[in-house]
Amino acid sequence: MRSLLYCTGTAHRVALGVMLWVGMALTGEAQAVPLAGEYQIRVATTQLGENAYRFTYQIDNVNQSHAERTGLDNFSIELPSTATITAATEPPPYYGAPGVWVTTELSEPFPGWTLVPEFAPDANTRWFEWHGHNTQSVYPTGTTATLSFDVTGVQVGNTRATVSTYWGQTPPVSSPAWQEPTAHTYYSTYTTNVVGPVAICEPATLLLLTGGFFARRRPARRTG
Repeated sequence: MRSLLYCTGTAHRVALGVMLWVGMALTGEAQAVPLAGEYQIRVATTQLGENAYRFTYQIDNVNQSHAERTGLDNFSIELPSTATITAATEPPPYYGAPGVWVTTELSEPFPGWTLVPEFAPDANTRWFEWHGHNTQSVYPTGTTATLSFDVTGVQVGNTRATVSTYWGQTPPVSSPAWQEPTAHTYYSTYTTNVVGPVAICEPATLLLLTGGFFARRRPARRTG
């Protein structure tokens, strides 16, 4: 059984590997929705040293495209403040040049807190994204994008992530979408939690056995 973990310096608490998320309702402009089969995300972890890991993500596009050069366009993942990224790899553009994928550190998930209301801002974390530029970069239905990063000052746990689809100038029929105001192109964004870097935690001390907060002495038994 995995021991109870207590993490200091972050608003997240992880108990027995279970994280609970508060649902959200769509109001007004379509917002991010929980991932429900649109993509499959496979994760491999490699320990590189003490508190140092490589996380490799393979993102399978299950049904997110409706024309050529539409599909997977962004993957964002939350990092603890203790994390230091030492290397990262981007997927090649699926349709070739001039498409390109780039990585960026952000203070919020793509496309921003307004459209991802179920993820409350956390001052103790930041975000890291892989983002495709130009339509030649996107990965259509039936393809897989592979990306990775090396990070120190963390341990392996569950963290928050978003994955986004680029639809071009034609909104999707079956997926909630938001419109980018400058280019007037449409995106769908999905929220999920994945294996990734989290703050280093220490096992909770068993104060119950040493007269801690919840310890209570048993009253003496009466005799006679």
